[in-house]
Amino acid sequence: MFPDCSLSRMLRPFCATLLLTGAAFAPGLQGADEVLTPFTADHSEHDFTTGLHHLMGNVDINVPGLMRLQCDDFRGLVPASSAEATNAVMTAAGQVRLHLTSKPKGTNAPVQLLAMADQAVYTGTNEMFVLTGNPKVVSAFGTLTGSIIRYDVGANKAFAENYRFVPNATLLTNLLDRARQKTSPGGSGSK
Repeated sequence: MFPDCSLSRMLRPFCATLLLTGAAFAPGLQGADEVLTPFTADHSEHDFTTGLHHLMGNVDINVPGLMRLQCDDFRGLVPASSAEATNAVMTAAGQVRLHLTSKPKGTNAPVQLLAMADQAVYTGTNEMFVLTGNPKVVSAFGTLTGSIIRYDVGANKAFAENYRFVPNATLLTNLLDRARQKTSPGGSGSK
């Protein structure tokens, strides 16, 4: 079951779209020219029996408003239907840049982050991206680095090993200013 988060909802149709998208896959398919092809690459191989897709060189997978993945090499074991998308396994390697926009449950504002690594692996079973090889996650709160970073899509949380977090300077300054105002004479926190 997918949690109620726009990114999770996006991955279900994205997996099925990889299988049946655009004129590049099905030149004889009625209306294929009208279907948005959400990815480009220099070379590609598609096994329609197993659902394995391999995109090579300048890979750019773009689902507007939700996700953009850029890398050198992408392999995805994509299920035949969106109902089976929890079985999706996707691996991106070589200068991976993953822009994610999600709207966590109970919020109105979208959350945006940029994840970079030498390799990113996504598994639909636990809705988790695992970033390795100089991983870095940049958000409005700051920059997280570590030896391994796991990003839970449904919970919108990152977990890092051997981590370093550098807070966003503007955010930190604003928090410190508010704290100073509350503790200074005449501030809202004084008696």
